[in-house]
Amino acid sequence: MSRRRRVFHVVAGGFVLIDLLRRLRDILFGVDVPRIDYWLLIVDVLVLLAILYFEGLAEFRHRADIRRRAFIDQKVLGLSALWDKGQRIRAIVPSSVTITEREKVPQWIAEVESWIKETESFLDGSSSRALKSFMCVTDAAKINPWVNDSPAAGFFVRGEAQAVYQRMIVQLGNLRRIIERPEAYF
Repeated sequence: MSRRRRVFHVVAGGFVLIDLLRRLRDILFGVDVPRIDYWLLIVDVLVLLAILYFEGLAEFRHRADIRRRAFIDQKVLGLSALWDKGQRIRAIVPSSVTITEREKVPQWIAEVESWIKETESFLDGSSSRALKSFMCVTDAAKINPWVNDSPAAGFFVRGEAQAVYQRMIVQLGNLRRIIERPEAYF
């Protein structure tokens, strides 16, 4: 549709410009012209200015859309990297069943907190709406703490890691929604 409009503007502008130059030539070289030609000359100039205005406005909007799309794509790329990092951290959640795994729980919780702070920092500089959406943790206690590493084995996240794991799952879901609909947040 925009291409058709642009072609129409170019063709109409060409006709108007030719008519304007013809009338201007007649006026400047002293050809006996009726008084209406002066009015038509003014109308031609106004039509040409209107066409230039609308084409300039369309070009300005087009460039603004391109800049906005590039900005959003840059933010989505950064968020995707953070989402991948969160998925990797989620995948290494330690089991509280074995002693060796229990010792890893504080380190894992620190990694989760670091990821949350990094994501908050990224979103804080970009969009307060996205930040609020990411930080909105509701019903985390309803998240199933079952981790299924393989079809044959799995475990429940227990102890101090359970609440952190459940909150992280909710925040990963929030981050996924932001990535899927970035126009709503940025």
